[in-house]
Amino acid sequence: MKKNVFFVLILIVGSYQHFADPVALMRNARGALKANGRLAIVDRFAEKDSLDNVSEKTMLTQMGRAGFVLDRSDTSIDSTGGGHVYLFRI
Repeated sequence: MKKNVFFVLILIVGSYQHFADPVALMRNARGALKANGRLAIVDRFAEKDSLDNVSEKTMLTQMGRAGFVLDRSDTSIDSTGGGHVYLFRI
């Protein structure tokens, strides 16, 4: 018998720009979260979209289309080159 698995947190670090279809992937990720689960993205986003990069605006729009709401963001690690932390909820 297949058992459902639900996560309280999904963490994505430095890879968002590599997703071929981020909206579909994030919709699937949303389905794997518990009702009060969170999804965190730690990344540096480009000023503008290009073939190899995604802008923060595009990522936030895509996450909204996937059914996520931005809970908060933190830029404190940006000074160390780590990018921003975005925490989403369902």
